[in-house]
Amino acid sequence: IATPALIVLSVIDFRSNRIPDYCSLLLGVVGVWVAFQNNVLFMNLVVAVFLGGLLWAVSEWYFRSYKVEALGLGDVKLMIALTIWLGPQKFSTMLFLASVAGVALLLYQRNKSIPGRSTIVSPSSIQPTVPFGPLLAYSFFLTILTNTP
Repeated sequence: IATPALIVLSVIDFRSNRIPDYCSLLLGVVGVWVAFQNNVLFMNLVVAVFLGGLLWAVSEWYFRSYKVEALGLGDVKLMIALTIWLGPQKFSTMLFLASVAGVALLLYQRNKSIPGRSTIVSPSSIQPTVPFGPLLAYSFFLTILTNTP
């Protein structure tokens, strides 16, 4: 069930920088079932609500401070759904993998467009955007398939 939803949201996010709510909702519902089966539903829900609020607050602060959206609400909702599914430890692994991939992709895009530039960049000089949903989906699969804690 996760595979089609993650593929669909990845394609849509890559094309339009939007993550459909129905994909996040489906993943969240299945995540509730998975967490219930593993007897970790309450803990995963508490962590998901806390992390969702924290990620939303950081996203809102960044937008108000720099007038640039760094993390959209769709990304936050997707991370809440995946936290319910994975739990706090596996979620942190997934988020780390997605973040590293995002930074690498940004640096690649920037250096590809400016030949001869150093890979050391300042945040204000990075112009391209990277949809985070596909990176989260890819990292989710890596985390699940490798059974990384």
